[in-house]
Amino acid sequence: MPPTDRNSIQSYQDFIRSLGDARFHDFAAAPDAAVKDVSAFEAMKSYLAKLYEGVEAAHSFLDAGGQVFDCIPIEQQPSLKGTGRKLATPPEPPVLSTGATSLGPPPRARDRLGNSTICPPGTIPFRRITLENLARFATLREFFQKSPDGKDADKFEDEAGRDDTSDHRYAIGSQEAEIYGVDSFMTVWQPKIGSDQSFSLGQLWLAGGKKKQLQTIESGWQVYPKMYDTDLPCLFIFWTPDAYQSGCYNLSCSGFVQTNSRIKLGGAMEPDEPSWHIAYVYFWRLFKGNWWLYLGLDTVASAVGYYPAMIFNDGQMAKNATRMDFGGETVGEDTWPAMGSGAFAADTAAAATHFNLGYLDQEGAFNRADLTLRQPTPELYTAMITSSPFIFLYYGGPGSDPDQATRRTATLARMK
Repeated sequence: MPPTDRNSIQSYQDFIRSLGDARFHDFAAAPDAAVKDVSAFEAMKSYLAKLYEGVEAAHSFLDAGGQVFDCIPIEQQPSLKGTGRKLATPPEPPVLSTGATSLGPPPRARDRLGNSTICPPGTIPFRRITLENLARFATLREFFQKSPDGKDADKFEDEAGRDDTSDHRYAIGSQEAEIYGVDSFMTVWQPKIGSDQSFSLGQLWLAGGKKKQLQTIESGWQVYPKMYDTDLPCLFIFWTPDAYQSGCYNLSCSGFVQTNSRIKLGGAMEPDEPSWHIAYVYFWRLFKGNWWLYLGLDTVASAVGYYPAMIFNDGQMAKNATRMDFGGETVGEDTWPAMGSGAFAADTAAAATHFNLGYLDQEGAFNRADLTLRQPTPELYTAMITSSPFIFLYYGGPGSDPDQATRRTATLARMK
């Protein structure tokens, strides 16, 4: 049977043993289950058996949303296990004009059960992917895709023509350039999600190629209960080498190589009282064939890990990015969730923001962004740019639920 107690941790050994004993009917009967059939369930079991084969755990802990993280050896993560590849060395982060170094609120040293939330040297926190998690999706492929309904996102992401009739909505600032690094200082919020086929996020995109050759790396925060089983915002990364036909979130497939023992990819972000108006610095840099991700820009220790350029198979992102986007994205069904704080962009005191936007050119020089707005559904979400003294992108909106704006106003009142 799937585990139900989110206030305890099933031992790693018992978790591994339980995978072999799992039966389709036990998981298909869960209230939030969507697994298509026995064949789909067996594919999920096979995936987990391969994912955890030969993987050990030093210890385990809970994040703020009740998800289990296991501290596994760096070399046993999906992108390194069995390959014999050595870890790359991160470059020094550049000095940007703001000097911003925020990592957001400092992580708690222990979870609510008293377990340490910092993994020992040589290990990384690996979000435990369970059959209970996978069974909320119809198929394994749907779990890997970016959209919670399992539909391809290429209509939204395709530079040939962004389509506001797709299942995605967005409000972004976009620029085409020859890009070797990108910076964003973004605020984090907790929009309400009303459907298991919905999500809302704030992120930066780096992209290269067009149509079926589209390739991206993406990072930010995301409220996605179907994936993370929490309504808290979660730190995420995503990549695709082929217009969303493959790729995945976080460390759920081979792609990203994590080097940092403290950062929880896929982990819930804890509130910085009295509001969710906290900020994280995200920075990507292409260096010696690897796209490095930093959270904060103070030292090499800020490096989270990297996407090897080799995974892009000589496509555009193996050389450099040609487009960067900043802003928000939502997926909905009959209704659309709030984006960001729930405030429209014109409400600059309250709206979600990206700040100090710019990119690195081939020589490593930092260039201020020169963005073009894309807001195809302004009745739901808007975006706005200001440029003095730094580039700000404001974005967001209540979606199709006007109560979201009321909730946002209450949050801001606590800030005063």
